[in-house]
Amino acid sequence: MLGKEVLVVDKNKRIGKKLLNCLAMIILVIAGVVAAAKIWNIYTESRDKERAESNALSYIERKYGFTPVIVSSKRYIRHDYDFGLFISHTSKATDEYRVDMMYDDRAFSVFIPYTHETDEGRDDYQSDEICSAIEDGIASYFDGEVLAVDNYQDNKILSRYTVSEYYDGTNIDAFTGEYRDYYIYTTGADLADTELSKLSEDLGADNIYIFDCRSKEAFGELYEQDPFEILIPKIADISIDSCLPYLDEVLIGKGGPEKEYQKVRLGEYGGFIYSADKASDITISETLDLDPVKWDKDWIKEAVTESCSLSADGKLIIYYPKAAGADAGQKLTLLYTYIDKDGARIYKTSHDSSVSDSYYMFYISEEEINGLVFAMASY
Repeated sequence: MLGKEVLVVDKNKRIGKKLLNCLAMIILVIAGVVAAAKIWNIYTESRDKERAESNALSYIERKYGFTPVIVSSKRYIRHDYDFGLFISHTSKATDEYRVDMMYDDRAFSVFIPYTHETDEGRDDYQSDEICSAIEDGIASYFDGEVLAVDNYQDNKILSRYTVSEYYDGTNIDAFTGEYRDYYIYTTGADLADTELSKLSEDLGADNIYIFDCRSKEAFGELYEQDPFEILIPKIADISIDSCLPYLDEVLIGKGGPEKEYQKVRLGEYGGFIYSADKASDITISETLDLDPVKWDKDWIKEAVTESCSLSADGKLIIYYPKAAGADAGQKLTLLYTYIDKDGARIYKTSHDSSVSDSYYMFYISEEEINGLVFAMASY
């Protein structure tokens, strides 16, 4: 019996050893496959990168006749943005490399296929010249000064043309129709009587948005802000409302004879800026002290401005410089009170709803205008 038990144990050991050997072999095979895949990926990435850079050099040499220096290169990932109720973002790999280059102290990018040898691509080397030529052409349509012209492109903001055709100084028509939405910033222009049909035709544009700024300084402040917020404007939208302290007029054309025009009407008093279709002079209130205690809000600290009263018709928008609170290290909100239709005095607060870097923005509805008194408070 003992001999049989020993034979069984030996047999089990042999089977276990075979299983371990098989398992080790499987692990080695898997490790080999993974290593081979990594090596292959490294090889293909190196091959693709080398081919893309060679293609980019060939493309630039053929198109411009010079040889630039390659700064960096990577696969080009396209980013798409959907500006609906919420901004969504998707990324998608392409069959192109982005090769960043330098020539004669000028930095530029080439977008070139990497799957095969080619000298056909696109680049933004002449973007500044193209934009300047378009701006010069657009300037002839306005009596004021054109400060900037933007196109809303794939994932590029601020007028970066990425084109394959060579700009020779005379063929600007080859580039104006590439992008269908134009955003034009002016100062000192009279937009009320401006006709957009000829300009739309010459630009090949579907939509033209023109912002006449109150000054060059106002344009500078506006232009520094997030283009995702200000480059999709509609007159009734919050994006336009946030920009009003910078603007004198707005004109929007949708490619046809119809156009939307808005003359921006602003008033100023006591550090506040306000916008209303019909507003009386804003004055310091002598009849009502805006004591934060009356708002019964524990989080309100104290009023930091004098209280003001204002009468107006329709919707009222009140602006206040953000720097005034930031310089004092304070977070600010608007306290306001009004008389409702039943004659009762109502106490409310309003939080900033702007997308502006410079101004708080508060909406006051038509129902809240009667007996309106307001002040800024810290919290």
